[in-house]
Amino acid sequence: MGKQILEAQIHDEIEKYCGRFVDPVLGQPNDLSNLKMATCNITSELVFGGRCDYDDPALKQMMELLDREVAASMRVSIMQNIPILRSTRLSGVQEMKECDLLIIKDMSERLEQSRASLDEQNPTNIFHHFLLNQRATQERTEAFKGG
Repeated sequence: MGKQILEAQIHDEIEKYCGRFVDPVLGQPNDLSNLKMATCNITSELVFGGRCDYDDPALKQMMELLDREVAASMRVSIMQNIPILRSTRLSGVQEMKECDLLIIKDMSERLEQSRASLDEQNPTNIFHHFLLNQRATQERTEAFKGG
């Protein structure tokens, strides 16, 4: 899975991003804070075989969770230098745990959807390739044990 395989998806996502966020304000200052949505879509395309529309509530929720996770992580890093605050809610540890659980739940659901859509003759994403490789490895292991 090298750069050339991703090139088409990256170009496609750039066109969609520019059409949605850059072209309407061409020549004016532009807020690039939503660029992470394009990055998330490229990753999603690669791993799960699909992307979300920029107005999709699920994508917006994931972006909010990731923002909360990063902010909490930064607080944890800072609070590690102030020992008395390490065990307080201010430290961000609890919020990181909450965000982690929600992100893991979302990713698990996406992986299960991807697993259900697996066509062994036409794998469409990295997860499909992983599943097929895992099956082949298991079959080789069973054949080795049996032989």
